[in-house]
Amino acid sequence: MISLFTTAFLPPVDYILAIANSDRILLEAHENYQKQSYRNRCEIVTSQGIQALTVPVVHLHTGLAMRIADVAIDYRTPWQNKMLRAIKTAYATAPFFIHYYDELSELLLRRTNSLLEYNTELLLFLLHALKIERPFSYTSIYENSPAAVADLRQSFHPKQTRPEQLHYYQVFADRLPFYPNVSVIDLLFNEGANALLT
Repeated sequence: MISLFTTAFLPPVDYILAIANSDRILLEAHENYQKQSYRNRCEIVTSQGIQALTVPVVHLHTGLAMRIADVAIDYRTPWQNKMLRAIKTAYATAPFFIHYYDELSELLLRRTNSLLEYNTELLLFLLHALKIERPFSYTSIYENSPAAVADLRQSFHPKQTRPEQLHYYQVFADRLPFYPNVSVIDLLFNEGANALLT
């Protein structure tokens, strides 16, 4: 089965589970960018609960929609270093943190030409780390109702409640409730490479 996804920055666990249940990944490259979505934000679990991390993008202020492949990242502020500090503070004591943090931080510090490229590099790292090898490609045009694919473009949004599909240990389990569907780095740092193979 070919599944069609929007791009997502350090996507939620259920996004990755959907990829694991697909034969092939198709990433949407021709949609219009949507604010307040997983395209440029993710959620991690900290000692205070959920914290959103956001990749700032360059806004053209033209009032026109921007194609996702044309959305550039705004590097005028040191957001990458702040983000890495937040991730390190949240997960430094996680069992598998030391196995993945260096490579993840290297990718997060990298500067790319577009948000789509940045997210794709991170996604490929995460899939490899979780031992999910799936062929992927980008869409060549935008289609409202594409044929012969499972269209999951509207399936993942921060404001959308989704059923909990996977329960696992989280760093602050002794004082906080379980938070489902946060960024998959939460799962990776807490459970390691075999998290989805059990």
